Amino acid sequence: MKAIISITGLTILMMLSGCMASQRQVEKNAQAVKGGGIAKVDGVVKPLNTAFHQHWINAYEEQGGNTTLNIFRPVDSKDFSQGGFRMEFDFKPDGSCSYKDANSGNMWRCVYTKIGKKVYLYNNQGAILSDLIFTLVEEPRQDMMRLSYGILSPIKKEKSAAKTK
Repeated sequence: MKAIISITGLTILMMLSGCMASQRQVEKNAQAVKGGGIAKVDGVVKPLNTAFHQHWINAYEEQGGNTTLNIFRPVDSKDFSQGGFRMEFDFKPDGSCSYKDANSGNMWRCVYTKIGKKVYLYNNQGAILSDLIFTLVEEPRQDMMRLSYGILSPIKKEKSAAKTK
């Protein structure tokens, strides 16, 4: 009974403070997602960049010998030569992914976190796959993803209010 009262009280508190979306706003957001965008608070719909969410394969021939910049193409975009190992990533919108292991050549399940242009991969036990984390050089296009392995710049920590006074 206490739990029900607490949940009801929390719901009422959230409604009074304006934290809960109206049914109309929820419906607008659902329509925006179906239409390929996400609704902002002011009602403007911003299209989602869904180019990242696909199966990518390394097109190292296009890198011109550059080992820092890596170019990836959609796996079905062209015939890739079979001469040597090609890194592959398959990113899903739900945060799941898979990657090709250089040692076995098998695809392994993973999960990822994309923070801005930084992409962190984790195995199914939650351990970070530090050799696979990368920074996007630019937002992926439908036909190409350019990345650099490693993190080019650290995530900036916000200064606390106590330190800025």
